[in-house]
Amino acid sequence: METLPARIPEVDVEWFIQHAVPQVDDRDVKRTADILRRNGTIRDGRWSDYPQDFSKMNGDGAIVGAIVYGHIEDISNAVLAAAAPMLKRRKKVVTARTRSILRQVAKSGPYSIRYRHTSATILEEATISPRLPLADPNNPDHVVNWQFQLRNDFDSIHENRQELLNNAADMMYADPSRRFRYSVSIEDTNMRFWFFSRTVCFATEVFKFAACPKPLIQFLMAVSFASRTELGYDPTVRWVTPNQNEIAYEYTVLGKEGEEHVYRTVGNGIFSHQRHRILGRGTRIWKVREVNAEGEFISDEHVLKDYWLSQNSQTEGEIQAEILSAARKTRTEKGIPCDDISKHFMTILHDTVVTIDGKQDENSVYLPNFHMPPESCGTMEVDLSKIQTYDFYGEIVLRDDPVMTAPSACGDWPKLAGRYYESRKHCRLVFKEVGTPLHQVRSHRLIFQALSFVLEGLKVFYDARFVYRDISMGNLLIWESEDGEVQCKISDLEYARPYLKDLTDEDVAPPLYRTGTPAYMAVEVLSQRHMPLLVNFKRSKADREQRRAERSASKHRSTPVDGVLHNYAHDVEGLWWIGMWTLMYTTTPQLAEQFTDSRFSSTQELEANKIFSPDLSCSLDRMVCLTSRPAFAGVMELLPENFLPACNIMSQARKALFAFYKDLETPLTNARLQDHSRFASLYDEMAPFFARLASEALSEDQVYFHDRRKELKALEQAKADKEAAEEADREAAEEAARQNEEAARQDEEFARGNETAAQKMVLGKRKRRGKAQMGVEDSDARSRALKKSRVSKRTRASASTDDSLEPSMAVTALSTPRITRSSTRGLNAKKSAPIQDPPRTRASTRASAAMAASSKATTVRPQPPKGRGSGRGKK
Repeated sequence: METLPARIPEVDVEWFIQHAVPQVDDRDVKRTADILRRNGTIRDGRWSDYPQDFSKMNGDGAIVGAIVYGHIEDISNAVLAAAAPMLKRRKKVVTARTRSILRQVAKSGPYSIRYRHTSATILEEATISPRLPLADPNNPDHVVNWQFQLRNDFDSIHENRQELLNNAADMMYADPSRRFRYSVSIEDTNMRFWFFSRTVCFATEVFKFAACPKPLIQFLMAVSFASRTELGYDPTVRWVTPNQNEIAYEYTVLGKEGEEHVYRTVGNGIFSHQRHRILGRGTRIWKVREVNAEGEFISDEHVLKDYWLSQNSQTEGEIQAEILSAARKTRTEKGIPCDDISKHFMTILHDTVVTIDGKQDENSVYLPNFHMPPESCGTMEVDLSKIQTYDFYGEIVLRDDPVMTAPSACGDWPKLAGRYYESRKHCRLVFKEVGTPLHQVRSHRLIFQALSFVLEGLKVFYDARFVYRDISMGNLLIWESEDGEVQCKISDLEYARPYLKDLTDEDVAPPLYRTGTPAYMAVEVLSQRHMPLLVNFKRSKADREQRRAERSASKHRSTPVDGVLHNYAHDVEGLWWIGMWTLMYTTTPQLAEQFTDSRFSSTQELEANKIFSPDLSCSLDRMVCLTSRPAFAGVMELLPENFLPACNIMSQARKALFAFYKDLETPLTNARLQDHSRFASLYDEMAPFFARLASEALSEDQVYFHDRRKELKALEQAKADKEAAEEADREAAEEAARQNEEAARQDEEFARGNETAAQKMVLGKRKRRGKAQMGVEDSDARSRALKKSRVSKRTRASASTDDSLEPSMAVTALSTPRITRSSTRGLNAKKSAPIQDPPRTRASTRASAAMAASSKATTVRPQPPKGRGSGRGKK
């Protein structure tokens, strides 16, 4: 959201349907609407799925949301079913279908935002095979993203808008084949259609879609029956899968004779500048190799650059050709050899504007009926009050004041209803060399050798009367030639322009606007003030008299000029700042080892952060570092002792550069600044310092602070992972030991249980054996009683009748039944035993039977006394 203008165009819905989406015949729309009314999809002028606004629905929010989101798919299917027969006669088929996708997504990385993607219009035919999951927000088959909020309050609108813009920006970055994209936002029943491209972003006014079905019908018919090109896809970029887990892209490039060359990307992208910006150049740089029709590599590695350039700007190949031609002409006139000046630039194999359907790809041909929003349209404010940003460590930082990033060279953008928009064309070029950017080099000597080589290249710019205006470590590429010479190629010439070109010329952007990378920009360019306005130049009496005579002779007033015009000295100063960056953000390997915490910030690095602010502003620390000898000396004292030789040379170069500014701008007049010849001595004055740096700087690799921080982070992460793994192992071991102890305890309990059961079994056996013995005793007692009774009967029969015997007989008669009942209980007990333990019962029965048989055979004799050695005990 920060990279968009604070206010964007807001067009009416009818204009959007007519000029921003593929054309649909109004008669087909009317017939489709009639069918939807007849089949009940539309009832009483309203979508039947939405009889009331979302905010009036009662119930759980998640359930209501699922119902609301799901109905969009139902409506889409109903519209497509009604329209398909009619459009089939126009040779149109369904190419995309809107689906409901309910899920939350959290992207990885410190600069990502968690956003919800509730519905999407998906291509019917997959871009790659196998198709990526539909829930993946970076799926290239997503044509339109739909963002919902059930309510229409400020927070809901802001959250919905932020999610929508995040999704659009992320898709424009993630999919190299995407030229433009549609989105739909819904808050309650308020709907907007959105259009995003590298050139312009705009939205429709709000309309109540639930009670106004026609715009939604038109939109669904437009995007669902359109071709891939009409939906914003670039037919000259193709997704391929060389391996199962690899995705690559094949770019089609036209040669000088119109022949097609196909280059396939190799590995990850080299450069994706401003990756999550929607508006802008959208620059992508890849390592590529050319492939034939069978997909086989037929060339070495090259570099492909794909970008969107200002409509009226020259391509890099055209700029390079103009610079070389002008420089050769100048040097030839001066008698200076010029055969080798091309070695300072990249060798361009192809430099074209992308062509689609026979037309150059630019905003005017997005669609046959596409138009930029009219200047009379309204505007919609993009609220930035709740934007979340992230610090170095990926933590969310809440900020009250928004920071808008000024677009580069915005002066040539046509003003549109209070906003700046720039017509762009889609360009593509291929370099022969694959160089190494300076920021990837760790040797001070190699970096200064490259800077010395680049200074010679800037002299070529001067001879051609061009200023580079984009000095940065990423644009200077080290490359070793075939004869072993280490060269540094100057690339990215998009901002290069003739010096002092007429400011009213509309062919190119006016040069008054700051371009380049802030860290390497000249102090005057950043501050937009000349040196005499920043520093009080002190002159001797002779100097003052000479300047006075000079002003009198030239009749020029010594008044400050308006604005700062980027000149040749600013490019050379950019090289000096690259040297300072290298010294201040690096340290020796020995000192780097002393940093053991990734959160470290050395005094040297903190001072560097003050000087090299990422903002487009010139800090006091930066200004005095160039203009004040004591301030510069104080900065150099913070550097390692091994850097001292390079620091001394940089100090001398600073003094020479500052003296040049002093001589050039005293007095400060347009005539002096626009005198081309006054800059001729600059290169000869600065060349010795860079040559000495190239020979005396440290040759071994040094360590960047951010590299050491990454290394420590990796070590800390590895240590944390190791500790986590060890902790997990300890917990697993403890859990295993606990489980083993529990198992042992259970085994012990089981063993004790078995022992107890065995003991119970033994006791049971003993008890049953005792009961069996008691049964034998009862049987013996009964046998004795029966024998005694028989003896008594015989005695009574043989004796005389005597009444005195009747009581004894009565006693015997009474005692016999008691013995019988006791024996019966014993027998009953023995009869019940087989149910519980049949083997033991059978054994006891057999023992009882044996005892009974033995008792029957026993003769009547006196009973032995009870006790040890008794007959009962033996039995």
